[in-house]
Amino acid sequence: MLNTLHKNREIWSHPNEFYPDHFLPEEIAKRPKGSYIPFSLGPRNCPGGVYANVSIKTMVSVVIRKYKFETDLQFEKLEYKYSLLLEPVQDYLVRILDRNCINDR
Repeated sequence: MLNTLHKNREIWSHPNEFYPDHFLPEEIAKRPKGSYIPFSLGPRNCPGGVYANVSIKTMVSVVIRKYKFETDLQFEKLEYKYSLLLEPVQDYLVRILDRNCINDR
């Protein structure tokens, strides 16, 4: 059900694409309340929603601060398949470099 809501063409300009502009403040203001509910709404919403968001932001900021990510692929050429989650069709390699070692080169 959430997948159907989150891909509604009446609400989302690019429903089947990874399109970060959907979450710009001016875009959020245009959407009806409840059009994006990854943790549900109301008194029975997911109690882990706030914890999940804080944990993810903390983890991502630590990883990005500590490591550098590189790939030879171009984002525009990646192909995706749609299932429960958006996933790439082909495998791709990513190099993860320790930022402390980069300065030693």
